[in-house]
Amino acid sequence: MADNTVQTGADTIATDDIAGIKHQRVKVQYGADGSATDVSSTTPLPVTATVTTPGLAAIGIRAGVTGYGAARVSPEGTNVFSDAFNGTSFDTNQWVTSGTVLPTVATGAAQVRPGATTASASSAISSVPAFPWPGVNFNGLAFTGRFENIDSVAGTPGFTNAHRFYGVGSIPATWVAAYTASATSGPLLNAVGFESDVDGLMYPVVYDNGVRVRPALINGNANLNVGRTLYNGQTHQFVVVMRADVIIWYVDGTDVPVAVYSYATAGFSQPDLAALPVRFHQINAAAATSGVTENRIGAAGIGDTGRNAAAIADGTYAFRKAQVSAGGALAVNVASAGRVNVTATFTSTAAAIADTLLTLALNKGGTATSVNTIPVTAGKTLRITGVILSLRTTTAALPFGLATLRVNYAGAAVLASPAVALVGVSGSAAVIGNTGVVPLSPDGGFVDLTGTAQVGLSFSNNAATNVTNITVVGYEF
Repeated sequence: MADNTVQTGADTIATDDIAGIKHQRVKVQYGADGSATDVSSTTPLPVTATVTTPGLAAIGIRAGVTGYGAARVSPEGTNVFSDAFNGTSFDTNQWVTSGTVLPTVATGAAQVRPGATTASASSAISSVPAFPWPGVNFNGLAFTGRFENIDSVAGTPGFTNAHRFYGVGSIPATWVAAYTASATSGPLLNAVGFESDVDGLMYPVVYDNGVRVRPALINGNANLNVGRTLYNGQTHQFVVVMRADVIIWYVDGTDVPVAVYSYATAGFSQPDLAALPVRFHQINAAAATSGVTENRIGAAGIGDTGRNAAAIADGTYAFRKAQVSAGGALAVNVASAGRVNVTATFTSTAAAIADTLLTLALNKGGTATSVNTIPVTAGKTLRITGVILSLRTTTAALPFGLATLRVNYAGAAVLASPAVALVGVSGSAAVIGNTGVVPLSPDGGFVDLTGTAQVGLSFSNNAATNVTNITVVGYEF
């Protein structure tokens, strides 16, 4: 049949001539059957569009718009905690190990298992930092896991009689290694993640104050083994994304979740704790496991999608962040692995009356020496943070004295070196034994010294019979 139609009759039809062919012009209208509304600026074409993926659209997950017209978009999370388990031992800044058999690190993975079929044995790692339960933003935990190679047919369980957990969670104070399966409770107190139970089957799981909830899978399957070969000796990806009103689980890809647990779910509950550490464990039941498990975590990390509370963070351990006081001041701690405490003391029952440079008992990180001037260790900064001065009279006279911190920025401090701080003290009465004490520690310390700079301490008082005690405190970093 020919594509073009010849119009006959008296009516004129609007067309556009393109290369000798008449293309009919059509006016756009919309409406239900029996009505037609012309599209215009006052009656625009009613079109509704959503941002989603085919897989997510099928289960009703899509980008949204708030009631005040803002698009709700969750960006990729920024890293706040991660470990690829390179090396031969756990980073003690990030992990604490426990159990009857401690986990090990080798070939780029953490092996978290008791290492045998021993009944009631256990092995666990838990992160040093705990991560707050998020509000309007998402926290996402991602990790890779590789298990025993016994599953060549989809749905096959792993070795039985062991409880394995992968997620964020805490354990009860009365936790014991022996574990008996229960439909409503397990060996965790508050937790979110994945668990492989004594049946060798894996489930998404939430623990709320010891009560276990296993959210239903989206595809209706009874467990995550169905349709998958999880225990095939290959690496698998696991992700759980958490927010105040929803928790979403993914396995081997993040296009379509395997389970969603939200405020719309009947009986929805959250872990009853403000912050939870990352946790991986295996706890054998009272009966021996059916085989020697493989429980390797190849890499693990926590990401945070929140962008409204950016903070100064450590370049290696992003969970270490600067803090701000209630008054808005930035709290800065210059402590480091190389920090060494420094004290210098002077005690005398017959201190000179005239201003005199003192001989100090110096202690740097446990090394004691006697000095008249305190040098700075090469490559370090010496920060003087406080001076404590006490004076006690042994006669019926009011005691008073003055300590002076003196600095020479090009060598040993002497009595004529510039003063950087004055600390005065006096008693309250002309009575034998009357004592005056002044502790002085300003914010940020008195002075920071580097290179060839040295600091000394001079003292004067009203009577040689006064008992004098002076301590200078600080640290090198």
